[in-house]
Amino acid sequence: MAIYKNKGLWRYLGIIFLVGPVFLAGCHDEDNGSSPVILLDTTQQLAPGGCASPLFNGEAGVPVKVEATGPSNENPDLTIFDPNNNQVATATNSTLGSETLGFTPSITGGYTVRVCDVNNVGGAVRVVVTQR
Repeated sequence: MAIYKNKGLWRYLGIIFLVGPVFLAGCHDEDNGSSPVILLDTTQQLAPGGCASPLFNGEAGVPVKVEATGPSNENPDLTIFDPNNNQVATATNSTLGSETLGFTPSITGGYTVRVCDVNNVGGAVRVVVTQR
């Protein structure tokens, strides 16, 4: 019966075994995979007034963000087409140097990002598509 001699130690160990898993359960990553996944990161050379159409694979129901950045005096516009070539999203604001849009693909497959230079400047435009 020597094993039960130190009741304080057993109470302490009992608390550790009961409460410890609760604390450990709280140690996981709260974002749990919410870091963005890069689906596309490409630089396209646009002629003045021209367009480029890079592709990315979208997953149904998973939101994506599309960003285009170019020269500070360029106005890139974005149009997204689904795997069936239906237009599903457009961003055409007048912000010089960049354009951003978000949408959620309705079907899984290859999507086309059409990025166009609408003010005839031309130049290199970086297109980045991320999903969360």
